[in-house]
Amino acid sequence: MNQSPTLSSNIVNDEDEALWYAIENKLIDSSKLCNNDHLMEINVDNYSKYGIIWKCPLCSEKKSILNGSIFSDSKIGILKMIKLIYCWSHEYSSKHTMMECSVSDKTVTSVFSLLRNACFQLVYDKEKEPIGGPGYTIEVDETLMSRRKYNRGRMLGDMWIFGGICRETGSFFAYLVPNRKSETLLEIIQSNILPGTTLISDLWKGYLILDSLPFPQPYEHLTVNHSINFVDPITNAHTQRIERLWRGLKEIKSRYNGIQRKDIDLHLAEFIWRKSHVKSSDLFIEALRLLSNTKFI
Repeated sequence: MNQSPTLSSNIVNDEDEALWYAIENKLIDSSKLCNNDHLMEINVDNYSKYGIIWKCPLCSEKKSILNGSIFSDSKIGILKMIKLIYCWSHEYSSKHTMMECSVSDKTVTSVFSLLRNACFQLVYDKEKEPIGGPGYTIEVDETLMSRRKYNRGRMLGDMWIFGGICRETGSFFAYLVPNRKSETLLEIIQSNILPGTTLISDLWKGYLILDSLPFPQPYEHLTVNHSINFVDPITNAHTQRIERLWRGLKEIKSRYNGIQRKDIDLHLAEFIWRKSHVKSSDLFIEALRLLSNTKFI
């Protein structure tokens, strides 16, 4: 767990202050359309929970001020939600978050999952630019996140993550994959890595296809035999950088006392967001920025 400021630093003090803090940080929409596509306005409404609502001046349609925001379906209020966002941004454990926010483990799990879904939208729902190219080297590798198991009569397969990291820029990609077959790995490589890149992998048979692509081959492919050494003595090829990346990913499992199989893709999206999209040391502000650009339906 990171050593971060505690919530005693008081981000906000009460529910009204939390509402305006959310508006100022664009966690609540600054404009809204009614169902007839008219521009709505914020109106005073003493019968609503927060005293203001969205109202259409043309058709009189009303919507909650929280409509479309991360708070829209929340039963814990804006104040606690902001504190939960703070805890998640600083990677507090579930137990620590429960104590800081006075909420149940179920609430922590639910809100953290919602925040990871925001990461998933950012990371996977938008087309990404391929990385690498001539003069760049990318290490590719797979890592096992969940082993084969039996569950109520069904056999659940191993769950693998495949990815690559550019040595020169630090840019990387990672995907949960259904298998490690050549066709699966090649499709991801071709979608995420530019031709002309030097690729380094271990000797897993799934990478052999890289050496049999039609001429002119799009990638130079170097390998390292991990059963003999960590660095190839002739080419100096190694995959140590992506292996360090995987170690960081697997630290998440210990922080949360394991990850359920169904949540691996969300934790992976959060990991990528923290490594690739966080640009400053203020993790809480970065989390607010993430949420201000997320659509909640």
